[in-house]
Amino acid sequence: VYGALYLPDGRLLSWSLDKTLRFWDKVTGSCLALLEGHSGEIYGAILLPDGLPMVRQRLPGLSRHRHPLPAPKTQRS
Repeated sequence: VYGALYLPDGRLLSWSLDKTLRFWDKVTGSCLALLEGHSGEIYGAILLPDGLPMVRQRLPGLSRHRHPLPAPKTQRS
């Protein structure tokens, strides 16, 4: 993990130099979703006003990609 960001819905978004984004349940610590297929290592992420994360990659230059968030899993009681 290179960095992480808490999301307004309580999940954690982490990014890594292995070119992945992961969404975590901050209570259980379980991985909720894995986004793969980025063309380069991910060095940062911010949450945009519309709620989508934007990631920063370092390729020959600087690349930015917006990602829709996977829907939060609902807890069953």
